[in-house]
Amino acid sequence: MCRDITKIWSKCTRIPLMCSCFSGSIDCTKLLLKMGADVHAPQGQTTSLHIACQEDKVECAELLIKYGANINALNQNRATPFCIIAFSMEVHSAQNYF
Repeated sequence: MCRDITKIWSKCTRIPLMCSCFSGSIDCTKLLLKMGADVHAPQGQTTSLHIACQEDKVECAELLIKYGANINALNQNRATPFCIIAFSMEVHSAQNYF
């Protein structure tokens, strides 16, 4: 198994850790982190924590934070992972009223 897994690009052109967070696969996320995946590795300016928060994958987000993910990282829109959560919550709340 390749030890430098953060340099392997998947078919979705994302870092494997981002793919596992996008899908919400907590087992895969744990395995990748145990194998040394870099929680700070971005694609552009987006991190795996941004992806987990965007996709509402709470368990993955918690695990990334446990492994030291930067909760203040800014993406290309200058949003932190928690700004993404706040925006998503507003959208979901608004949808409940229509």
